[in-house]
Amino acid sequence: MNSLRFTSLLPLVILLFCFVPPHQLEAQHKGITVSGHDMDLSFTERMDHSHAFSTITTREGSVDLMLTETDLLIQFSDKGLDRINHQINKNPGDSHFAAVIKSMVSSGVQTLLDRAMIIPLYEISEISYRDGTLIIRNRDGEKFFDDLDVEGTYVMKDFNHQDAMQFVADAERLLD
Repeated sequence: MNSLRFTSLLPLVILLFCFVPPHQLEAQHKGITVSGHDMDLSFTERMDHSHAFSTITTREGSVDLMLTETDLLIQFSDKGLDRINHQINKNPGDSHFAAVIKSMVSSGVQTLLDRAMIIPLYEISEISYRDGTLIIRNRDGEKFFDDLDVEGTYVMKDFNHQDAMQFVADAERLLD
């Protein structure tokens, strides 16, 4: 749980399987719930920024972090999803068979990545910003997303300083 590393925008299991094995996932009406002895997580449809108490997007533009009154969410931004789709579809010279396979893979990838991971605030002990890095710790003191890397950019180091400080202030109000 401490170390997530993605070096491409085409990982099929970006947020879904990075925390728990597939046998711990339980499908629900609008998402997937993860219940285990370590943490409660769920996955659902992506959230519009207007529904969040506070939102921050990486400078690079691929990842959103959001706060609601009860949860922290992480998801690919619209820009991030557009980049993924571009990566998937960038070779127009494919044969018909390759185009069909690419289309099937593309829709599957889109379905997986078009989700938000929800972490209940009761699972979080700290959200802070130090030395240019946004830090999120669980109840056991372990860092979330510490090594999350999207195309060579560490997500937790890719937030604007002022935006990160405001996000932390908003989080502190909710965590108290």
